[in-house]
Amino acid sequence: MAKGLALNFQGYQINHLRYDIDNVSSEVLNYGEKMSVGFSNVKTGVSTDNSQAVFSCGVLVESKLANGKGEEVPFRKITFDYTGIFTVINAKEKEITKDDILALFDEGASYIATSYIKDVVKNISNLDYRMPLNVNVPQFPNGLK
Repeated sequence: MAKGLALNFQGYQINHLRYDIDNVSSEVLNYGEKMSVGFSNVKTGVSTDNSQAVFSCGVLVESKLANGKGEEVPFRKITFDYTGIFTVINAKEKEITKDDILALFDEGASYIATSYIKDVVKNISNLDYRMPLNVNVPQFPNGLK
C-alpha cells in the first residue's frame, strides 16, 4: 500500500429499509431472542480519478424466539442496503492506483462500515416494544475487491 494514503469517512446512505415484526403470542415473548446477520452483494469501488471510494452491501438481520417447545419462530427482520462514502487522502501526492485504495478497506475502512451498520440495526429495532437488537457484525473478510 502507498504511504501517506488514507480514507476519510464522509457518511453513509441507507436504501430499501424494511423492518418486519411477526405477531407472536405473549407466551413466546418470555423466551430468549436469537439473532443472525447476513450480508450480500459486498462491493467496493473507486472513482475514475481515485478521489472517492465506496463500500456497499446488503444487510439482513433476523431474530427468532424459542416457543418453549424446542422450536423457534420468526420474530423480527431488518433488511437494508448500506453504502459508505469515503474521500481518498493522498498526503504525499504520489501516483496511486485503485489497488492501493482498495487495500485500505482491508486495513480498516470496512470496520467503520460495521460500526454504522450495528448502529442502524439498533436504532431501527428500538422503535418497537422489545429491547433493541445489539448484533455482533462479523469482520468482513480480506479481499473485498
